Amino acid sequence: MSGLMAYLAGRGRSNEHSEPHLVAGDAAIMAWYDDAELTNQTALQIGWQLDAPRRVFGTRVTSPVRDKEGHNVGVKDAHVWHCSLSLRADEPALSDERWAHICEEFVAGMGFADPTSDDASCRWVALRHGESKAGNDHVHVVVSLVREDGTKAKVWKDRSTAQRLAGELERKHGLRVVESRGIDSERGYKPAEVETAQRSALAAIVSAAAAESESETEFVARMRATDGIRIRPRFKAGVDDVVTGYSVAFSTARGAPAWQSGGSLGAGLSLPRLRDRWPYSPEDTATAAAGWRSAKRNEAPHDDAARPAPRAQPTARARLALTVRACAAASADEGEFVRRVRRAGVRIRPRFAKRSTSEVTGYSVAERGAERPAVWFGGGRLARDLTLTRLRRDWPPSPAAAVAASAEWAAARHGRPIVALGCESSEPDPELWARYTAEVTALREHLRNVPCDDRAQWAIVARETAGAFAAWSHVVEGSTPGPLADTARVLARSAQLRAHQVRPLCQARVRR
Repeated sequence: MSGLMAYLAGRGRSNEHSEPHLVAGDAAIMAWYDDAELTNQTALQIGWQLDAPRRVFGTRVTSPVRDKEGHNVGVKDAHVWHCSLSLRADEPALSDERWAHICEEFVAGMGFADPTSDDASCRWVALRHGESKAGNDHVHVVVSLVREDGTKAKVWKDRSTAQRLAGELERKHGLRVVESRGIDSERGYKPAEVETAQRSALAAIVSAAAAESESETEFVARMRATDGIRIRPRFKAGVDDVVTGYSVAFSTARGAPAWQSGGSLGAGLSLPRLRDRWPYSPEDTATAAAGWRSAKRNEAPHDDAARPAPRAQPTARARLALTVRACAAASADEGEFVRRVRRAGVRIRPRFAKRSTSEVTGYSVAERGAERPAVWFGGGRLARDLTLTRLRRDWPPSPAAAVAASAEWAAARHGRPIVALGCESSEPDPELWARYTAEVTALREHLRNVPCDDRAQWAIVARETAGAFAAWSHVVEGSTPGPLADTARVLARSAQLRAHQVRPLCQARVRR
C-alpha cells in the first residue's frame, strides 16, 4: 500500500505527475491530510494508515498464482485494490469537488464504504495528480480490502461492477458515455488490440515511404509530408547530428501521441536496416540530419488542431467481424458460409461438441498470413449475433445441407481444398447492384413499419442491413474499410441482443 501511494505521489514514469493531492477519502484520513499537495513522506504515512486494519487484525487477503498451463501454484497478497477513473483526452477537466462526489458514489456502489450497508467500511482515498501522459484528466482510487472490523471486502465480479458504475456515473454527471456501454451486447476492444492495429497501419505507411524513397533525406521528407503522421528522430547521446533511430505516430488533436519505434514496426523497418537500402554519401547524411532536426523541432505542428482526427485503425477482430458478417449475410446455407469465409482469405476452423469429432457447435477465425502464432477469435468474440448458433437460425435445415456443411468443415479443419462450389464462385453481374439497391429500399420501408419499442424486430432488420453493407464494403472497399464498413458496424450494434431477446427470423428477410 505504501509503495503504491509513494508512486502516485511521485513524478511518474514520464514525469507526468504534478501537484498530487487527495480529492476524497474516508473521513479520518481526510481530516488529517485534506487536499494539500502530497510529499513522499505524507504519501507513505497515508499508505500506513490505509493498511492499519490489516496489520492490527492480521487478516490476509490473497489471490491464486497460476503457471503457464493455468494450474494453481500458490497464492500472493492481494489486499490493495486500485483503479483509475478517467475522462477522454478531449473532455474538459473536472473540479476537485466534482471528482470527490464521483469517487464517493463509486466507492459506495462498489460496497467498500456504503453508508446504507451494515458492513464496516474500508479505508480508501482518491488521489489526483494532473493529466496522464495521453492528456486524460483522471483520479486514482486506492482501497484497503480489509475492513475496519478485520473482515475482508467482497470483490467478486468487481470488474463488471466497476464498469456498470462507471456508465451510471457518466450519465448522472453529464460526462461522455463510452460507446460500448450504450449497447449492452457489443464486444469491446482491448488496448492491446487497438495498439496492434495502429502499429500495423504505421508499418504499412513507413514501408511504403521507404520503398518509394531513394535516400534517407527523401524518406524523411515523405514521412513529414504524410497527412496525419508525425515522425521524430532519436539522436546519439550528446549530439544532434547523428541519428540512431526514429519513432512514428498518428497525429492527435489533444494529448500525447502513441509513438512506435521503427524497430517495433518490423525487423526491416529499423533505421539501420532502412539505411542498407540506400547508397551512402556524406552529403545525403548531412542533408538527412538537417531534415531530422526539422522533424524534431516541428514535433507538434501549429496546424495539428485544425487537422481532422486520424481515422481509427480497425483491429484484427473488427476486420474479421466485417468479413464474417458479409459472408454470413450472403450465404444460403452453412456449407456456403464456410466456403465464402475461406475464399475471403480468412482461416476458419470448427469447434466440436464434447467427445465428438463430427458435431460442430462453433467456429473460430483468424487472419491468413497474419502474425505467428495466429490469433483466433470465436464467433461469439466477434459479435453476439455471429455465433454459429445464431447464424444457423438464418439457414433452412435439411439433411443434405448438414452433410455438405460437415464436409466443408472437415476440409477447413485439415486445410484441404474447398469440397464444392456454389453461387459464391461466380462474379456478380452489374444488374446485381441494382437489385441490392432495391433490397435496401425494401428494408428501409420495412423499418418504417416496425414499432419503435419492438427491439427484437429492429435487431433482425438491422442485422440484415448490416450484412448487406458489410458485403458491399468487402467488394468495394477491400482491405481498407471506409464508410460502408462504418455503416455496417453501426447497424450491427442494434442487432446484437442477449440470447433471451432473440426471436426467430422474420419472413421479410431479403436473400442476397
